[in-house]
Amino acid sequence: LYFLDADISRLQASSHRPLADTKEKIKKLYAERKRIYLAAADVIVPDMKTADEEAEYILRKRREMRL
Repeated sequence: LYFLDADISRLQASSHRPLADTKEKIKKLYAERKRIYLAAADVIVPDMKTADEEAEYILRKRREMRL
């Protein structure tokens, strides 16, 4: 399980997600759940400048886990 430890500002509110339809709800949920996500993660992906960098990090970690 990979956890993308991205800055919360990257998360977008959506009317299609009732529990996360405002920035305030997103912040509250994230604060409540982050420690659970971190505890469950096999790999914690640090916040990087681009999604491509994050994808490369995940692929690299996946290769390492296979060894």
